[in-house]
Amino acid sequence: MKVTDDVYLVGSGEYGISDDYDCNVYAVKGKEEIILIDSGAGRNTSKILEVMKRDGLDISKISTVLLTHSHADHACGSKFFYHELGCDIYISEEEKALLEVDDEDLSGLKIAKRSGLYDENYRFVPFLNSKIAGDKIVTEEFEIKCIPFKGHSRQSICYLFDLQSGLCMFSGDVVFSGGVISVLNCGDSSLKDYRENIHKFENLNIDCLFPGHMTFCLKNSQKHLDKAIENLSEIYLPRVQCVK
Repeated sequence: MKVTDDVYLVGSGEYGISDDYDCNVYAVKGKEEIILIDSGAGRNTSKILEVMKRDGLDISKISTVLLTHSHADHACGSKFFYHELGCDIYISEEEKALLEVDDEDLSGLKIAKRSGLYDENYRFVPFLNSKIAGDKIVTEEFEIKCIPFKGHSRQSICYLFDLQSGLCMFSGDVVFSGGVISVLNCGDSSLKDYRENIHKFENLNIDCLFPGHMTFCLKNSQKHLDKAIENLSEIYLPRVQCVK
């Protein structure tokens, strides 16, 4: 689904675009390459390619997959993209090890299954060949700023692209429209970490916000980050979204 001149929503269980377990998977289209944000849950990853073809995107131009974090719905399609298309897969240094093992306690999958987010037959798909995202990632056409963020997971990354449609943030599960955040009842998720990291969103002046679930925003999106900052400065618990 074309969202802007250079951003497409090519996977999403919530929108009914791909597998039910997939997060929002975005494609950023350049002249000669395509960057994917997250890889979906790995159950029916070829569906994402079908969606891209239907949208007129040349899947042979997919060069890179940027993982916002290692949770299953965002990262378990990585092995498919690596082996089928030879993509570079990037993740934070702190979460690289989490991506490499099928450990349901470590990944949080056990409690997610117990909470009804996945069925008992679903398995984490480990991936061993990821690269570590630093302060920025430079590809053939793009220079992408990486904002590491502890809070939702051990070390998520929000990715900033300067595109025709403006300054775009792909925020994974760190922040959503309306300033909503996602703190989970499991080991690596922490409201304290959110409070300590939220200053990283100050004065970014983003135009578009593309989160890993729910709706995206195509203008004046800094207001959503500002709302998250405001919420985390008050004594009451901020509004939290329950996502995988």
